[in-house]
Amino acid sequence: MKKEGINRVARDGQFDLGGIFKNLERNMGIAYTLEGKGYRLGSSVKLLASQIQFMKLVIETGQLPYEIKRDIQGKARFSRSKLAGYADLLPAFGRLLFDSLVLPPDLILFHRIFSQHAIGQFSYAVKNPLEQSFEATFNDFVLNLRAEGKRIDIKRQMHGWQRNAVENAKRLASYLDALHQRYARLNVIRLDLLYRQAACQGSEEAKQWDQKLQALHARARDAGPQEPIDDLAHDLPRVDIITATQDWRHLKDNMRGKPSLFRDMVGYVCSIDFSATGGHYLHVMLAFESPWITPQEWLGDLIGQYWVEVTGGRGYFRNYAQGGHKHATTGLIEFDDLEKRPRLLSELMLLARKDQFVRVAVPPKSKTFMTGRFPMSSFSESEWRRAEDLASS
Repeated sequence: MKKEGINRVARDGQFDLGGIFKNLERNMGIAYTLEGKGYRLGSSVKLLASQIQFMKLVIETGQLPYEIKRDIQGKARFSRSKLAGYADLLPAFGRLLFDSLVLPPDLILFHRIFSQHAIGQFSYAVKNPLEQSFEATFNDFVLNLRAEGKRIDIKRQMHGWQRNAVENAKRLASYLDALHQRYARLNVIRLDLLYRQAACQGSEEAKQWDQKLQALHARARDAGPQEPIDDLAHDLPRVDIITATQDWRHLKDNMRGKPSLFRDMVGYVCSIDFSATGGHYLHVMLAFESPWITPQEWLGDLIGQYWVEVTGGRGYFRNYAQGGHKHATTGLIEFDDLEKRPRLLSELMLLARKDQFVRVAVPPKSKTFMTGRFPMSSFSESEWRRAEDLASS
């Protein structure tokens, strides 16, 4: 497989917007039991993807929602652009503020102008011919967004916001390619490393959590996108990022002393993810050198049980190779596998780019995406140093 093809996903600035928000929806809108049963709760984040696409059109094009022309009798005629298709969603966009989520500069710009503009007086796109001011108001709203965006240099701000996600993506693509170049076949294990305190006990507890989440989201909407709120006053079983980070370091440091499990491990990818009810947890991809086919389901279970041991019983795990729905990106992946290699890259890229559009509020300098060291023999010394510099930046 050509390296150019492998890196195509990393270069795509709008990579799989739907996939990223599908993952975010799963984390922000579903609580799981220890057995994996899910309960939907909170408010959906799916519309954020549409709001981001709307703002992309505002920032990167010069089109207006409507071209308004009048005939000789003075009757207005309208032609619509892609922006006009978002008219009915504007009121919903104005409510898309969530506890624990930090919005990017373009969405903050949207909320600031929306709260001040006459567009907020319309609950829907007016269809009554006697009230045709909506189209002109929508056009003016877009012009205001563009003018303010130009004043604050929104493109530069967005570039800065997305830089970390883009660098994560570049590193991931290079790292996976380096592993495949160095090892003819990899045995891939994927696990969610979770916390018992965050597991839902059933439908009644899910209802209680839903009420608490709805109240938190309402507070976030009242506060606005840039007003800090007390995110500790939630009475939800959230695990903080410091705990998750320390437990990951403990597990990683202990790998050296556990050769029965990790002797053949040649690489890893770790993402610290966030659940609206349970707080932070880990998703890990562990790659083992595999000159023969090994039972990854069995090894994954043993590593998961070791996570339980390392956390003193606070943790539990979900093995992607377990059960009747074996995950397509686990198990043996050959160097020349044109199906599983790109699929593994694409799925892990969702984690590398998870902060590209919105991000979870975490303390400054917190790292939520990590990979192992590049295999030395797959790079020249200068290439290896550049890759390591990228990892630490």
